[in-house]
Amino acid sequence: MINHNLTGIPKTLMIPRSRANETSSPNPIIRDEHAVEMVKQIDYDFSQFDREWMTQLFVVIRTEILDGSVKDFIDRHPAALIVNLGCGLDTRFFRVDNGKTRWYDLDLPELIRINKLFFEETDRYKMIP
Repeated sequence: MINHNLTGIPKTLMIPRSRANETSSPNPIIRDEHAVEMVKQIDYDFSQFDREWMTQLFVVIRTEILDGSVKDFIDRHPAALIVNLGCGLDTRFFRVDNGKTRWYDLDLPELIRINKLFFEETDRYKMIP
């Protein structure tokens, strides 16, 4: 288990819980297996979000809209360089990657440290604190 001890703005990285819950629902709007795996490994009491169904719905719809916009951009610019500012534990690269796009996730050092526990950098995917 990963113990994070985050407060304030970095605590917002717990958004993967919404994507994980949605992935596990019978008819998910989005699928994010990376979020499911992250939630399983993070030592955090996610139960405080159990009644936050409106927040989950917002996160899921926002994810679907942003994924669609990024996919459209990548379709028009297949070899694009994308910079994801304030990425948190975003897994968008893995949902929209076309095999050619270069991607940089940027965030606070403590969040990038946690990200690196879940994801490996490649020649096309980098994480920058």
